[in-house]
Amino acid sequence: MNARPRAGSPVPFLVLSLGRSGSNLLATGLAQHPAVSMAGELFVDGEAERREVGRTAAGAWYRDGRDAGAFLREEVYGARYPDHVAAVGFRLFYYHARRTPLQRRLWAELQRRDDVRLIRLVRRNLFAVRLSVLEGEIRGQWVMGADSAEETREIPPLHVSPEQCELFFRLVRGDGIWTGHLFRRHQTLEVDYDSDLCGRYRETMHRLQDFLDVPRRHAVPVLKKIRRGTLRQRVANLDELREYFRGSQWEAWFADDDA
Repeated sequence: MNARPRAGSPVPFLVLSLGRSGSNLLATGLAQHPAVSMAGELFVDGEAERREVGRTAAGAWYRDGRDAGAFLREEVYGARYPDHVAAVGFRLFYYHARRTPLQRRLWAELQRRDDVRLIRLVRRNLFAVRLSVLEGEIRGQWVMGADSAEETREIPPLHVSPEQCELFFRLVRGDGIWTGHLFRRHQTLEVDYDSDLCGRYRETMHRLQDFLDVPRRHAVPVLKKIRRGTLRQRVANLDELREYFRGSQWEAWFADDDA
């Protein structure tokens, strides 16, 4: 039997995405709403990191060796929240909680709980995602506040392996198919990183609030894009990549110098 929320209990929701796809920007917008309890990456790899940044509103964090499905039931969706909280959710990446059988119980629990509303955040240009990850690892810069005066740390153009790119593209596409099947019965709202989150932020926040059944409130972006330059300035072997992917389904991602 599928679980159903108790009368008057907060709406459970999930922000599912790939890393470097705008989940921080979306989550910080939702978190501005007083009726939304928005946790971060509760199941990020590494117990030490979860202890630092992966806590619930009550301060609980997932420990290795615990049933992740039980943690979700008891410490996230089943926890007690103030009366004003009408929606409770967290961020989850495709690769989270998949290393051990106890971790993977999270995904089984989410599939069973078809009352969980799914916000699927999509960034279609996977080369932009891959490049953002590689640059972030070198710079050590992952987010930048909207009012920050911090400068983007300069790095030399990167040599990007075409074979590793192709493997990444195929893995992500596979994860998208797998999660599409897993959550096929769930109420779902898809948000596009470029056209929705970056292009229509205010309208997108209102769509998300409607989806979670909370009153519309104005939200402002508290993060901004890290300035990076053109593909030609960022990728040392851009011509090699263009030749490698010529004629493929991913060719267009390498053609625009402003991507």
